[in-house]
Amino acid sequence: MGRPEGNLWASFNNGNVHRVRLGDVEEGFAKADHIVEGTYSQAFNEHAPVEPQTSVAYIDGTDRLIIHTCSQDLYFHLGMLSGLLALQMNKIRYVGGTVGGGFGAKNDIHCDHVAAAMALKIRKPVKYRLTRREETLYTTKRGMFRFNFKDGVMKDGRIVARQIKSFHDTGAYAGMGPYAVEKNSILVCGPYNIPNIAIDGTCVFTNRPPASSMRGFAIINGTTAVELQMDKLAEAVSMSPWEIRMANAWRNGDVSATQVKIEACAAVEVLQRAAVLAGIELADRLKTMSSERR
Repeated sequence: MGRPEGNLWASFNNGNVHRVRLGDVEEGFAKADHIVEGTYSQAFNEHAPVEPQTSVAYIDGTDRLIIHTCSQDLYFHLGMLSGLLALQMNKIRYVGGTVGGGFGAKNDIHCDHVAAAMALKIRKPVKYRLTRREETLYTTKRGMFRFNFKDGVMKDGRIVARQIKSFHDTGAYAGMGPYAVEKNSILVCGPYNIPNIAIDGTCVFTNRPPASSMRGFAIINGTTAVELQMDKLAEAVSMSPWEIRMANAWRNGDVSATQVKIEACAAVEVLQRAAVLAGIELADRLKTMSSERR
């Protein structure tokens, strides 16, 4: 666990900021025809599964702790419980089943440790279940994000530089917040070939409920922001939203923000198919584009 500096997570490789760098972003801005900036933010969300967090625990005839759980991540939680209860893993039998609604909310322990501790204490079966109010007030949420984009773009629509500063509200405890920032920083530029990139991700502690996973964990947040920014770029250079995306989409052999070589790419073909399904008639030059060549 990192020791916070003020209210910032301070255990990234670069202290309280997770940095991703490719090329020279200032050089890219200097040669760009347009500089386009945008700020995008998202509130935190409650998962609201029909079944709230619930756990049943008891001690069996061999003195082993049995826990029936709605966990989405049994073995991850088994390791946590072993440490929390000071029991070897083979002294705990974790029983899962059909999760039903979870959406990421049940990737965190909310009830299992409480039911288990009570069962160990009183040596009788214990059921612990949150009410809907408790579920809403006290469980983990999809954490808030804020993104500040600055892009350098040429008249022909090519993005030559992208700077992103992101801020993730992890709530009162770190939980998966730092991991979310790292994951988001890797992918927030989207499937676009940009030669100069500078990303600074910050994880912020607040007095809100702890942040954790929720559908498209830490990815959908960045995807929403980057696609809104792409629409803004299209407007700035008088191009259609389809054309600017296809002009910048990854081709096989391109390099991502983290310097990974892109292989088996089909971004252009996906856009072409999406246009067909949406009833959009693309220009002939867009129909003939391919992920095999630029």
